[in-house]
Amino acid sequence: ASNHVMQAISKGFIIASPLTIAGAFFQLFSSLPLGDWYTNFLQTSGVGAILNLPLSVTSNILALLLSFTIAYSYTQIKGKKELAVTSAIISVCAFLIVIPFSTIAVQDSVSITVNNVIPTQWLGAQGIFVAIIVSLLSTVIYLFVIEKKWTIKMPAGVPSNVATSFESLVPGILILITFILIHVGLAM
Repeated sequence: ASNHVMQAISKGFIIASPLTIAGAFFQLFSSLPLGDWYTNFLQTSGVGAILNLPLSVTSNILALLLSFTIAYSYTQIKGKKELAVTSAIISVCAFLIVIPFSTIAVQDSVSITVNNVIPTQWLGAQGIFVAIIVSLLSTVIYLFVIEKKWTIKMPAGVPSNVATSFESLVPGILILITFILIHVGLAM
């Protein structure tokens, strides 16, 4: 319980849980065992597609949500609350860099590779383990670079939100380069 990594993962899941529970309710309504008439009604009326929409934007993007919430939680646990949102946004970018930007679509029994798309299967349950690793690693790098003061310092008269943005520039670039190299390495 005192391990910061485990605390961050736990808090990250807890932060994301209301959305996943809400999505599960809609999944429950679309899967009620009321017989064929209900299933046919959902399909023919379009209500089934409407009930699946909340699931698509909650549980089916859980890895994407966790890449944000775990990085956010870890940064806060490490005492850098003012940097939590920035580190979480960088973590999401790092996660998106690591996943492949192609998928295989099947049309008329023919498999077609579609490039330059974000395959949704990696955003859901299939990508959770990767999201956990990427969010923790990117946040550790981010906090290390900030701690070493390898940042761009702005003059005293600059507003704090602008100064924080510039302070996060060097760590952000280093993290993106790191995960681009990881992406290239995995692609090879």
